[in-house]
Amino acid sequence: MKWRGTEVHRDTLDLSTHPFIRQLHRPAAEEDAAWADGRIRLRVRSYLSKTQPPREMITSARALVIRGTDVLVMSNRDRTHIMPGGRLEEDETPEEALRRELLEETGLEIVELDLLGFMHLRHLTVKPEDYAFPYPDFFWLIYAAEATTGTLPRPMTGDYEAESSFTSLINVRALELTPSEHCYLTSALSKRRFGGNGCRMNGAMIGLNRGVVEVVEHRPG
Repeated sequence: MKWRGTEVHRDTLDLSTHPFIRQLHRPAAEEDAAWADGRIRLRVRSYLSKTQPPREMITSARALVIRGTDVLVMSNRDRTHIMPGGRLEEDETPEEALRRELLEETGLEIVELDLLGFMHLRHLTVKPEDYAFPYPDFFWLIYAAEATTGTLPRPMTGDYEAESSFTSLINVRALELTPSEHCYLTSALSKRRFGGNGCRMNGAMIGLNRGVVEVVEHRPG
């Protein structure tokens, strides 16, 4: 197969899997992603779960940040999204990394972290040279978080994340969100309102502009 001039042969890919990956069930959402101007392609599967993947395979922690009835929206040079966060540093827990990244990117301090699940990302292209992270599979933890009141995101210059703002839910739903973002947003709101953990609303499937999200809560074993 080809992706913007990069040809990949399946017999050159490392398709080994970790035992944790082999026991995963059907994801709640699924999509493809492209990084580095399309040179890196990934399959992204999102799960609703309180179970964490092995620590050595977790590279990032991200969160849906809510304040009152508004959601934190981030904009960078690639797209607008609703799951800020970033890479874990050595000897840093996912929660520590998330708090540090949000403070650096937005000036926000967060409380009431609630693990929603994890994203399983798998490389579909050959391993890049000097790639220092787990390959071909790695994970992002996804949380819901409350922002402390009275703290506003500060303007950012020169960073990858160029802009942040709290946006009403109706305007957030109008954004071009990925299936995973829709799923985790619905799960976070469902927990706040009803104590649930799903991607269905009133028993119906959520139709998206880039796919369909169906609730499937992951239970290991």
